[in-house]
Amino acid sequence: MAPPPPSRSRGGPPPAANVVPAPLPLHKALLPSAGSVGLPAHVVPLPASPRGPLTPPVLGSPRAHPLAPAPLVDPPTPTSSTGGDVTDSEPMDTSPAIPLPDLPAVAPKPRGGRRSAAALAAAAADSDAPVSRRQRAKRAVIPPSMQFTSDGFPQLPAVLGALTLHAWGTISAEDGYHQERYIYPIGFTTSRQFASVLHDDQTTTYTCTILMGAAGKGPIFQVTAADNPAHPVQGTSPTQCWSGIVRAANLLRGKSHGGATSGPEYFGLTHAFIVYWLQKMPGVAQLPRYVMQDIALVDQRTGAAEP
Repeated sequence: MAPPPPSRSRGGPPPAANVVPAPLPLHKALLPSAGSVGLPAHVVPLPASPRGPLTPPVLGSPRAHPLAPAPLVDPPTPTSSTGGDVTDSEPMDTSPAIPLPDLPAVAPKPRGGRRSAAALAAAAADSDAPVSRRQRAKRAVIPPSMQFTSDGFPQLPAVLGALTLHAWGTISAEDGYHQERYIYPIGFTTSRQFASVLHDDQTTTYTCTILMGAAGKGPIFQVTAADNPAHPVQGTSPTQCWSGIVRAANLLRGKSHGGATSGPEYFGLTHAFIVYWLQKMPGVAQLPRYVMQDIALVDQRTGAAEP
């Protein structure tokens, strides 16, 4: 009589009598049991070879791995001309060496970039060639219609684009009538067109004049508008006069006053043609603070250029 089936507890696992164990993964099935060959479980032994146990290849042999480094080989022993080994008793070659030709020294190439002022000064001092002034000089252009007086100065009024020169004035060596960059001759007069401060749709002529000020106070700069001659604008500097005019003209037209105003430029004191001839006036060489500017004169009538 067959034994009764084992009892199964309610909610427990099924009996393991007819359960087939799950196959092991391939990488675990290939592993030998620990202790079977005396190796750890994670080491796979080499398979047996029918020709006997395998031995690791020797470096340099035909069976060596292609990526293995080449074996170290002792260098051959040097031999003498007679075929024997070289010894300390054999005389050495004492023939004189062949002399090499003297090669000229090659200076290193200068690196790129800007050179310092000291390097430029040293290069200029070492060079015999004069430094070209025209590369650094401004250009004063003589218009084709320009006429000259008997003393060599341009005939006035001289039209210079948007600017018209009316009077050169007189050079004064008193303090305040010149700076390092500008000369303020007494009576110097120019004129130009600019936006009116009274009519937003018109321009007018502004006359710029340098007047003599009180003793020790320096010159007075004056700008007079043709449409408002009774109210000239005066100041102690050219910029003080023109900054107020530019601001008033912009406000009249609903524009913001942006940027700085150059009074000497509006007066014509920075114009290369005017500066060139001002520097030729009597008394300029005695101005203690003024620095002479390099200006090249170009005559459009003949095409000649004076350095």
